[in-house]
Amino acid sequence: MKILNREAVFSLSYTDFVALVNQTNVPPGSYSTLTRWIKNSDIDETSRIVEFASTTGFSILNIAQRTGSTGLGIDISERSVERSKTNAKDMGLSGRISFEHYDATQYPLDNGFTHVIFGAALQFFPSPPDMLKHSLQAFKKEGKILVCPFYVERPVPDSILRDAESVFGITPTNAGYKDVVSIYEGLRIEYEDRLDIYMETEAELAHYCKSTIARLQNTVPTYSEEIIEACYDRLMGIKTMSNQLREYQKYCVMVLGYQSAEYPARYVELF
Repeated sequence: MKILNREAVFSLSYTDFVALVNQTNVPPGSYSTLTRWIKNSDIDETSRIVEFASTTGFSILNIAQRTGSTGLGIDISERSVERSKTNAKDMGLSGRISFEHYDATQYPLDNGFTHVIFGAALQFFPSPPDMLKHSLQAFKKEGKILVCPFYVERPVPDSILRDAESVFGITPTNAGYKDVVSIYEGLRIEYEDRLDIYMETEAELAHYCKSTIARLQNTVPTYSEEIIEACYDRLMGIKTMSNQLREYQKYCVMVLGYQSAEYPARYVELF
């Protein structure tokens, strides 16, 4: 789809818009989450990673850049995959990280991976339990699953949930910690850190949006003022909505261990 005017910008799906402006779509915790995953799941140059719902490639590309690992990102948005490939090329990682446009729930896995990345995405698949079970085919006998799901300690008001669904195309997490992590029953909790999220100021939101759209202008100088303004307005709307949710959200960074000989049983106490 060619972007010709403001209407076209706002008609894009959330994921396609993220790809259009090359928003650095990060997991909860951004770089700090990547650091926790790398250090606590032993990622190095021998690691082979698959990321499901990789969007524009932030997690897998930055992990590969820091560790020398190789891997594959899979996303259902064709625009996101194309943007990821460009980002990989710009980072000099095309030879080590590839991206495919595919429905992750149907992707044929070859049990040759050491790590699976879901970030906060697992709960947004049509059937999270089925997707988790499918992802285990990435491993031969053992592996690590890296997640950082959102959870809430008090319910998000219905009005905010409705607004968020209209912005993101999905309903944000409105479940407590135990409900969110129950899906991982049978996996070893090898590392966990539960963390707070702080709301951003208006100045911080504006700085982020201006920076992202300025980069877009430099990348695609042919975009009209109308398109650039529309991109800024929509991005600011997304960030403002995310910021509203921060009042209710927390997240946890986890490294989950899979052992085929044990799964789905659990023989070790959680804490």
